[in-house]
Amino acid sequence: MFKIFTSSIVLLAIVVEPAFSQSEQAKRQAEQTQKQVELVLGIVQQMAKLYIESSLTKAARKEEQELRTREIAKLKERQIQEEKLRPFGGLLDVFYTVGGGGAQTPHLTGVRLIGYVELGGRSFARFSGDNETWMIDVARIVAIRVQSDRPETKKTGTEKKETK
Repeated sequence: MFKIFTSSIVLLAIVVEPAFSQSEQAKRQAEQTQKQVELVLGIVQQMAKLYIESSLTKAARKEEQELRTREIAKLKERQIQEEKLRPFGGLLDVFYTVGGGGAQTPHLTGVRLIGYVELGGRSFARFSGDNETWMIDVARIVAIRVQSDRPETKKTGTEKKETK
């Protein structure tokens, strides 16, 4: 019986050995497949990361471009305002119509043009002088006279002398 048992083990070993060898081969193949899957996943992750970085870079460039465009528009607007104000540097006398009549004498004297304002689709000129500010409808202004540089008027009269 011992011989039969030993023979059975030998036969079993002969039959199992190819199966064992095949399972080792399958195990190696599974490990190789797993390594390939990990490699592909790594590549996909890198591609996704690059895509996200590229999208963020494009968005940042677009935002920077829009910022530059806004700054250029502001600069152009400022230049236009300066061009509008340039001929009216210094003190001005402003003639404008009130009601239906013409303006014979200036309504505002010794004022400065400080800018323009758009309100309700109408354009107004802003003038400032003597701690007051006026906004006058541009359509009502008849004339603006630029005052020449006038020398300061000297005070006349008695002056007190200090004694030491």
